[in-house]
Amino acid sequence: IMVFKITGPLPEALDLLEHPDLTVLKEDMLPFTDTSGEVSLRLGMEFPLDHRIEEDFRFVAKAQLEDVILSGMPLNLSMENGRLEVEADSEKIEVSGKGEISGAGIEIDFRKTGKNPSHTKVVAPSSREMAKLIGQLSGLEINGKASADLVLAESAGSNSRIALQLGLEDAHVSVPLMGWTKPKGESAALRGWAKISNGRIESIPFIEVDSQEIKLRSQMILDEKGEFLELQITDLHAPETSVNQMQMFMEEDGAMKIQIEGPKLNLEPLIVTSTGNSPQNHSVIFELNSKSMSLSQSVALSGSLRGRLYDNGTFHAEHKGSLLMDNRTMLNDANFKVQHSGKTPEIQGEGRIGANPLSFSFAPDSKGNSELELESEDAGEMFRFLDLSNPVSGGTFELSTKFQGDNLS
Repeated sequence: IMVFKITGPLPEALDLLEHPDLTVLKEDMLPFTDTSGEVSLRLGMEFPLDHRIEEDFRFVAKAQLEDVILSGMPLNLSMENGRLEVEADSEKIEVSGKGEISGAGIEIDFRKTGKNPSHTKVVAPSSREMAKLIGQLSGLEINGKASADLVLAESAGSNSRIALQLGLEDAHVSVPLMGWTKPKGESAALRGWAKISNGRIESIPFIEVDSQEIKLRSQMILDEKGEFLELQITDLHAPETSVNQMQMFMEEDGAMKIQIEGPKLNLEPLIVTSTGNSPQNHSVIFELNSKSMSLSQSVALSGSLRGRLYDNGTFHAEHKGSLLMDNRTMLNDANFKVQHSGKTPEIQGEGRIGANPLSFSFAPDSKGNSELELESEDAGEMFRFLDLSNPVSGGTFELSTKFQGDNLS
């Protein structure tokens, strides 16, 4: 065995090891594209002391890497402040060590033998920095600490599969649009795996969220650039929500379309976030079908609700079905429209109380006040429904009520 010791920049050391005359490393063998740092390399030559040198000759390498930066890792992440150890020859390579991704400490282990697929494992212990990174990548509101385990398994050709599991027990997680909050200390996990082709995430066939209050099973479809195309949820259970099927995808005009079917939906968080007319990232088109769509603690809709929430915070919607108050059907065969472009929405519609038609409207005036108007062909039925009077029979009913400012009580 002959041994040479070399020190210098990491990229030059890798170029040396990938030289075709050495064949210690094969091209595209490592799970990153760009590197920097310093390396202390021991390069050895092993050969027998007889006439079979050409057959059994091989190079072996051991290296200590300091201040390493690895770019072009899975998910377009980069590792900094790395300290790695490398052992390699023409048949295998093992890389292990520690570093940081966005300030979060990680442990990395990469192995490849012969023509077998490579295997990369990244473990990130629970930290505030990892919680912040997960929040940035997922769009969730996460405070506290979180951990991550990532496994990248190479398959035939240029395809790979990446599996990810996040530990969220030590984090406070909030999803405002769903009205869901996971307190710190409550167990929760997010698991999923993705297909990677030529270094790009092609699809995410499996996403699972599991906590005490929320259960979710879904998959995500991406376009040729690896950008979001469609989210398909096949099972979702959350507070006041049970969904059998949900689809989210982008329309040609840049709007996001949401289609939901399920026995129970909670729309209160969505209404709260939209009543301030605050700008949205995208215009949202929605089509909802459910037996119960909660608007508040006492008011719910049953049937279909379709509309659009514009990127300036205004929205319009149309409902067909029933209106319930305190679990009691107030209107059957209801059909009404809602337009919201100011502090108070405009509502116009019709329906039936029992077998009797009712029309109604609610709209603000130029002075910032609002007026509610009701008309019914059977005043007696209307009084009985409102628990105002039993003796009244027949007649017509007209009601006009004015409200001062935002006070609707």
